[in-house]
Amino acid sequence: MRLSLDTILSVTGGTLVAPTTGYNSYIDGVSIDSRAITTNSLFICISGNITDGHNFVLKAVEEGASAILASHNPFEGEVPVPVILVPDTLNGLKVLAQAARKMTKAKVIGITGTAGKTTVKELVAQLLTSKGKVAKNYLNFNTQIGMSFSILAAQGDEDFWVMEVGISNPQDMEELGTILTPDIALIINVGPGHLSGLNKQGVAYHKAQLLRYMKDEGLGIVSLDYPDLVKEVKELRSGSLFFSVLDNQCRYYSKYTGIVENGYGTYRLWLDDDIVDVTSPFLGNFGMESVLASATIAHKLGVSSDSIKQQLFQAILPQNRFSCFTHGNWLCIDDSYNANPLSMNAVIESTYKLSDEKKPLVYVLGEMLELGDSSEAEHEKIGKKLAQTGASIIFWKGGMIDNVLIGLKGGGFKGILEKISTEQEFQSLFLKHRLDEGIIVFKGSRSNKMEVFVDVFMKLVGTK
Repeated sequence: MRLSLDTILSVTGGTLVAPTTGYNSYIDGVSIDSRAITTNSLFICISGNITDGHNFVLKAVEEGASAILASHNPFEGEVPVPVILVPDTLNGLKVLAQAARKMTKAKVIGITGTAGKTTVKELVAQLLTSKGKVAKNYLNFNTQIGMSFSILAAQGDEDFWVMEVGISNPQDMEELGTILTPDIALIINVGPGHLSGLNKQGVAYHKAQLLRYMKDEGLGIVSLDYPDLVKEVKELRSGSLFFSVLDNQCRYYSKYTGIVENGYGTYRLWLDDDIVDVTSPFLGNFGMESVLASATIAHKLGVSSDSIKQQLFQAILPQNRFSCFTHGNWLCIDDSYNANPLSMNAVIESTYKLSDEKKPLVYVLGEMLELGDSSEAEHEKIGKKLAQTGASIIFWKGGMIDNVLIGLKGGGFKGILEKISTEQEFQSLFLKHRLDEGIIVFKGSRSNKMEVFVDVFMKLVGTK
């Protein structure tokens, strides 16, 4: 977004250290990474636990930065570009994003939830392209730094901003909400996730707070399927629109109707008075929640039923997020990017119904992190859930395998549980069990890097 240096100085309350030679009075974007500088951008020096942006200003200028936002002058002697000094560069980034938000005429959509935020953000952005120009978070840049950067990366002439809001601690929603002030706030779901930071007042309470920061005339769009969330939303603000994958009396409702040959799921959507049959790269109820949430926003913003149907069929999902595809004799579900109890249960629920004696079910799973004191109990629950699937083999990476095993035994599991730590171990065990066909599911918390096992599987089975 183009900003004048005068605006930056005014918004941040900074002090200008100007070069003696001429300089640009406008910047055309921001960067916080000297390796990803765009021409005529403002480089913001963020001091982190490992690196300090002040140490990379020379490289930033060499790469095209035309101004610097810093907490101290990082240059010795003459400055090559304008330096704006502020006490706190992180706060400087935040207030610049707030200023950009006030300047835009775009309809701003904030999306939060325990599971599926990035996927729904991508779906909503794709659905809205039929109505105008769209800006969105880069990847899953959903923190104070990431969202601020994403806002400032917008051109400023968009019709829609679609922004994912991620929180781990009680103060996060206030920080992000005051930056975004959405016109529409979507809460997809709530469940155990980041419990070590959010457990005191509850995940539903903290997610619902996004509605507090909406514009006065804003619209909340919220899942009806989580009683704690509904309670918090109704206490906070009236007039929200609800959607549901469970209550067929809800005006925005969906039903999973089956699977087609390419691994895509089919759904019937009730969008107020419109009924739309769609095919999309999801399976079961978990996919249905994402499809319905994104379609509900699109419908409220005037996207036609035909366009919703077309865009959902052509949807491009983020890598390693509930990607369903056939590979050799296998149906593969790659949801390896991250995991919490809500998303893990949903994936298990969505996949075990697909298996039969001719197509064995194989899970490649990893420990769920950030669950605090609930970790042991949540992993036992997952074990019990897995026991109900009739899975042939479960490969498990990370801790809590003893708790998973307790749940498996309690549920009467008759399959095989294998512990894996490396790609080599997974490859050896996969070959040992002579797995030739079936349904295979990959999922685990981010630090487990479950995607490496997807890569091993793809090479073992053959070219996709």
